[in-house]
Amino acid sequence: MKGFVSTVLLGALVMGLTGSAAAFDNKQAGIALHITPPGAASPPCNPGVTAPTLVYQTPQSSPANFFWTYLLTCNGSDSTGIAGMEMGIQYPTSIQVYNWVSCANLQFPDGIWPNSGGSNLLTWTLANCNNDRSEPAVPRTVIAIGGYFYMGAYGPSQMFVTPRPVSGRAKVADCSSREDDLTFAVPSHLGVAGFAGAAGYNPCGAPTAVAPSTWSGIKTLIGE
Repeated sequence: MKGFVSTVLLGALVMGLTGSAAAFDNKQAGIALHITPPGAASPPCNPGVTAPTLVYQTPQSSPANFFWTYLLTCNGSDSTGIAGMEMGIQYPTSIQVYNWVSCANLQFPDGIWPNSGGSNLLTWTLANCNNDRSEPAVPRTVIAIGGYFYMGAYGPSQMFVTPRPVSGRAKVADCSSREDDLTFAVPSHLGVAGFAGAAGYNPCGAPTAVAPSTWSGIKTLIGE
């Protein structure tokens, strides 16, 4: 019970309640999407992906392909780690998500997750806080796997990581419950998965410029 209570408290503290505007050691972190090859078996929670090997778009193809698509935090600090992530997800009707598997210790999805427009808050206990480099010789390469979607892409389409609608923010938290707000970072720290030839965007590693970077701009991109 003690471990469960501490995890709940961590989840309450790291997302949406501390309200700090300060930037900490995960200010370069991103929340990204990684696509596995079509038809792959149900994947593990540790796929061994790195920023350079992240797959964020697929070639044009027909008919529909089915994918396991990871939701992850990247560019994390190896000194302070990653203990939580807060975000939403948005995609068109040409994408169907059939299942979601969480890789975190606790999750706090809203009523429609993993449907488009839904949101989630994922946390890890202090004992499981993510602080191992995915590239041993490169600092700030911690990757925390939040979970993965089983989905079908029925034509060219994009899946967007967005701010969490209930808070209007996308954040990561470190092992000391300190938050970094990624919402309006420029270039964007929120990833896009592109399917069947549609463009994707990888915020991991050394991001390139992407526009627009505001939430209103993102909504324009997805037709809201």
